[in-house]
Amino acid sequence: RSWFEKMTLPILLIATGALYMFGAMHNGMANSYYAAAVQAASQNWTAWLFGSLDAANYVSIDKPPLATMIMGLSARLLGFSSFSMLLPSVLAGIGSVWLLYSAVKRQFGFASAIISAVTLMLTPAAALMFGFNNPDAILTFMLTASGYAFLRSLEGKCPLLWLGLAGLFTGLAFNTKMLQGLMVLPAMVIVYLAFAKPPIVTRFLHLMFAGVITAVSTLWWSVLVWLTPSGNRPWVGSTNDNSIWSLIFGYNGFGRLLGGHGGGMGGGHGPGGTGFGGQTGIFRIFNNDFGPNIAWLLVLALAGGGLLLWILRKTPRTNRGRAAVIFWMLWLVVHIIIFSITSGVIHPYYVVVMAPAVAALVGIGVPFLWGAYVRRKSYAWILPMLVGVTTAIAIIILSYAGTMTWLMWMVGALGAVGMIGLLVNLYTPKRWLQNLAIIASVAACMTAPVVYTLPTINVTHTGSIPMAGPNSTAMQGSNNEKSQANSALVEYLLKNQNGATWLVAVDSANESAAIQLTSGQPVMAIGGFNGSDTPLTLEQFKQLVATGKLKYYAASSRGHGGGPNGGNSEITNWIKQNGKVINYGGSDVTLYELSA
Repeated sequence: RSWFEKMTLPILLIATGALYMFGAMHNGMANSYYAAAVQAASQNWTAWLFGSLDAANYVSIDKPPLATMIMGLSARLLGFSSFSMLLPSVLAGIGSVWLLYSAVKRQFGFASAIISAVTLMLTPAAALMFGFNNPDAILTFMLTASGYAFLRSLEGKCPLLWLGLAGLFTGLAFNTKMLQGLMVLPAMVIVYLAFAKPPIVTRFLHLMFAGVITAVSTLWWSVLVWLTPSGNRPWVGSTNDNSIWSLIFGYNGFGRLLGGHGGGMGGGHGPGGTGFGGQTGIFRIFNNDFGPNIAWLLVLALAGGGLLLWILRKTPRTNRGRAAVIFWMLWLVVHIIIFSITSGVIHPYYVVVMAPAVAALVGIGVPFLWGAYVRRKSYAWILPMLVGVTTAIAIIILSYAGTMTWLMWMVGALGAVGMIGLLVNLYTPKRWLQNLAIIASVAACMTAPVVYTLPTINVTHTGSIPMAGPNSTAMQGSNNEKSQANSALVEYLLKNQNGATWLVAVDSANESAAIQLTSGQPVMAIGGFNGSDTPLTLEQFKQLVATGKLKYYAASSRGHGGGPNGGNSEITNWIKQNGKVINYGGSDVTLYELSA
C-alpha cells in the first residue's frame, strides 16, 4: 500500500502538468494586455518592478506586478514566448494541487488527500486559469501556500515560523491581485484565536507577530510606488490621479464591490451579462456564469464539511481536524458571500480561488460520509441525498449550455440509479447493489465537471474574459483578444522609427498590445487599459513630439478618442488637425505622422 501511495502523487502531478500545459499551448498570447506587460518586464527592469504596460514605462497595468514579475523572469530566462509566459501559471497549478494534497494528507490521510487533489485538478475554472496569463493562477497558488502554512501552524511545532509564512504568502497574494488576496485572512485569524494550542494571550501575540509580517509583505510595493517620484515610474494605470491608493481601494476595491465606474477587464457584454456575473443574490454562484466554473460539487463540499463538524462537536477545543474543516469552510463561505454581493466588475473565472477550498472539503467529507453510510449510522441517508442533490445541480448547470441534452439525461439516469441503489442497499444490503450504486454515484457527480474541463483545455482562450466549458472559445468581443498587428503597419513603423522612444501612440491597450507584441518595441497607450486614463496633458504630448520621442499616432477604425471624461480628446483633436496622414500600405488604422 505504501508503494501505491508513494507512486500516486508523482503520477498525479505529472498528469496535472500535462493537462494544464496542453491547455496553455492552445492559448498563444492569451490576454494580450498582460502579455504586453510580461514582454515589457522581460526587456526593462523598471517595467518589471512597476508592472508597466510598455518597456518605456509610460503607464502600468491595472494590477500589482507579482504575476507579471514571475512571468517576466521566466521570459528573461527562456526568451519571451507563449510557452515561457504561461509556464508559471502551469507550475502554479501543479504547486496548488501538491500543497492541497499535502495539507489534507497531514490531517485526514491518503484517501482524503487524493480525492482533494483530483477534484482540484479537474475543476473547470482551474483547468482554465492554470494555462492562462491573468493573475488568478499565481493568486490561487499564493493563497493555497498561505493555507498550507497556516494549517501547519496549528500543529504546534514552530507556530511562529508557519504563521509568519502564512502572512508572507498572504502579502504576496495581495501583490498579485490586491484586496482579493486578503480574503482568506479572516478565516486564519478566527481559527487561530479559537483553536490553536497556546494560551489565549500567547495566541494574540502570535497573531500580532504574523500581522506585522503580513503588513510588510502586503504593503512594500504600494509604498514603493507611493514614494517613487512620478517622473521615475509609469503612471498608475486605471486611475485618474496617478495614486496607487486609488487603484487599491477604488478601481480594484470598493469600485468592484459596490459597482460604480470601477472599470475593469470589461469588454462586450455577452448574453446574460456574460463576463459580469449576472444578477447578485444568494444563488448567484450557481448561475450560468459562475456555475459551470465551480458550483458542481459545492453543496457536497459544504454538506460534507458540516457533517464532519457535527461528528467532531464534542472533541477538545484544540482538535486540528475540526480547526482545518472550519478554516476551509470559512475560506469558501467568505468567497461565496463576496462574489454573491459584488455588483461591480466581476468575471466568472475569479471563482478559481474557491477551488482549493471546495476540493479540500470534498476530499475530507466524502470518506466520512461513506464511513457513516457503511456503519449504518442514523444519518447514513445523507450520502444518497447528496448524490441526488449533486446530480440535480449538474443537470441545472448543463441546461444552461442548451446543447447538452444527452448528457443531462445520462447524468440524471446515473444519479437516480446511484441514489436509489444506495437507499435500497441501506435496508436490504446486497454487495452487487452497493458496488453498482457507488459506480453510478461517482459517475453522476464527476462526469459533468470532467466534460466541462476537457473541452476547456482543448479550445483557444484569448482576451480578458476567458470562459470554461464546451462552448467556450472565450467570450468573443472582450478586450485584448488580438496579439498580431498588421504587418505592413509594423514594418513601416520599424523602418521609420529613427530613435523615437515609442514606436507609435494609440488610444488604449486594446490597440497597443498587438502592435507591441508584434514589433517588440514600446507602444504608448495614451489612455491606458481602456482609454480613460489621463497621464498626459496636450502640452506634455506636444513636448514628446518636439523632442522626437514620439513620431506616429495610429487611430483605430473604432477609435475611442479618449475615455468617458474626454481627457485625451484634446490630444486626439490636435493630432487630427496637425498630423499628416501616411499611406503605410494597409487600411486597418489611420496612421498620422506628427511634427511639432
